[in-house]
Amino acid sequence: MAVRPEGFARLQPASAAAVRQLSPALFGLVTLAGRPSLTGCARNCTRRWASVGSVCLLIALFQAVPDAPLIVAANRDERYDRPAVAMTVLRDSAPRILGGRDELAGGTWLAVNDSGVVAGLTNQPSADGRDPSKRSRGELPLAFTAHAGAAQAVEAVCAKLDPADYNPCWMLIGDRQALYSIGLAGAGSAEVEQLGPGLHILENAPLRAGSAKVALVRQLVAQTRSEQPDGGVASTVAALEQVLRIHQPAVPEPRTDDSGRVWPPEISAPCVHTAGYGTRSAMTVVVPLNGLPALRVADGPPCEVPMKEAETVVVPLNGLPALRVADGPPCEVPMREVTGMWDRGPTLRQA
Repeated sequence: MAVRPEGFARLQPASAAAVRQLSPALFGLVTLAGRPSLTGCARNCTRRWASVGSVCLLIALFQAVPDAPLIVAANRDERYDRPAVAMTVLRDSAPRILGGRDELAGGTWLAVNDSGVVAGLTNQPSADGRDPSKRSRGELPLAFTAHAGAAQAVEAVCAKLDPADYNPCWMLIGDRQALYSIGLAGAGSAEVEQLGPGLHILENAPLRAGSAKVALVRQLVAQTRSEQPDGGVASTVAALEQVLRIHQPAVPEPRTDDSGRVWPPEISAPCVHTAGYGTRSAMTVVVPLNGLPALRVADGPPCEVPMKEAETVVVPLNGLPALRVADGPPCEVPMREVTGMWDRGPTLRQA
């Protein structure tokens, strides 16, 4: 019998009516009451695509940018009809964990904790879809980010993890000191590789498998970084976010897999748009030398929905909500903080 890794129990789907929190500000005091998100080219689903949900593009720059040992950029591709929250508090403390939430299976595709541990996964495509008898892969990022360090997480979780319990997937787990590739695509123990400094790109295939999409993304990252004014953190994040918005397919023509299933060329682009499936959200994570990770999130395809800084959130987890109001069109009237709303005689303070 497989032993359940420490740090998580079997996840249960949350009620769609429950209050969500969106983009918590740097693991601090505030979140925004949100809602299940179906944004991102919410077209009617006319065809059932293979079960290739979760992050379908995961880019990691490890110890390659001054002042930021780890920078991660990710697009989450999924069916448009599958409810999800782009960003929420997945665990409140010890450690605090942020990430998106899949409302159907209750898990996440990318999680970040307040120690700077980042865990993301991509799924192995399957023409028959996921096996519902297996555990949710969305439990796995939570299991790894329940630990204070990436090395500790990999050692503890993988020692008790049976890949056969899950539908196949691949993961990147990292922090300031280490980055790992984890393969969970067969029986036996997890395949673990410690990665060196540099650029690492994971799509819906093993890290070392190589693919046209990975080759394209590698080229695009190099190109967009070269166009930036410098190699600093802000310029690097801007370059990676630009890559996440690109629609250029790596494979220009439809392809047929071994099972006879035809895949449209759009699937091979960084930002995916098809009739019933596509890029639903995007995220960048900067783990600095010191301090809390910085997150930017697009609750929709990043080509259409702007990435938002974590500081845009407005409702604290504990204590009274903080409100910002524009008394007029926000393009003309500045947003102002509302103070004392829960006291008598609220006042407006210039933001």
